[in-house]
Amino acid sequence: MAISSKQTYGQLLSRSQKKRIDTWINNLPYDWQLDSANTAFLAPAAVYEDWLDWAKPRALSWLARLDKYERRFRLAGVAYHKIPYALRRSIATCSSKAVEQTVCSRLSQMFEIGRPRSEEPFFHPWDEIFDAAYAVLQKWVLSRGTAPENVDRLRVLEAECELTLSQLAKPLRNLEAGLVWVEEQVAKLAERSDLDGTEALAAKHSREGNMFRMWVQTFLEIEHGVVKSKSAYTEAFVDGVVEDEGIGKDPYWTMLAVTDVEGW
Repeated sequence: MAISSKQTYGQLLSRSQKKRIDTWINNLPYDWQLDSANTAFLAPAAVYEDWLDWAKPRALSWLARLDKYERRFRLAGVAYHKIPYALRRSIATCSSKAVEQTVCSRLSQMFEIGRPRSEEPFFHPWDEIFDAAYAVLQKWVLSRGTAPENVDRLRVLEAECELTLSQLAKPLRNLEAGLVWVEEQVAKLAERSDLDGTEALAAKHSREGNMFRMWVQTFLEIEHGVVKSKSAYTEAFVDGVVEDEGIGKDPYWTMLAVTDVEGW
């Protein structure tokens, strides 16, 4: 609507409208009270507590993923030990197409030597993911004991959790690539013989049975002392394999973290 009067627009307002505008103007901050547009927004403590609470299930999801890969690795190991010893150890006894000696040697290092996993490069990506998830869970525990007033401490803990979890894509790719290679090579080796060496695993003092038990004793729950009896656990696992009961879906990596994190 056109304004024909020479009066200012403010003069056309009602008294109550002018009062509301004056109140709004008087409540505006001075220039020196305003933050720069480049100033980072500081979230309250409750927001950082929520973000830290979200970091916990994310860390647990990584451990659950490791559990699935662990079962696949154990299935590959059982399949490897069911292959007759002569076939998996000597390329001279293989059928027409020779098996690469480096493949046989690499598989034997993983499934027969029985050394701690920390000494096996294959498990370095696994350990990297576990250590990162474990560290996040520890930071979550620390955040539970941090007062809301200490927002700077909560901010640092949340930033560290986010950075740690964001760096797990690379070790996951390395883990998956290594595990797929192991599964494929074991499957190719198993295809070369119709013999099933399962029964040989039952004999505790046989060459095959001894190697199999050495490998079982490198399992996480045994190496870290979670089980009460190493020998009893080993024999129970061997019996399950011989009787074809399959491999249990226990939360191996998750169990280690949850058992060890203080204040869980």
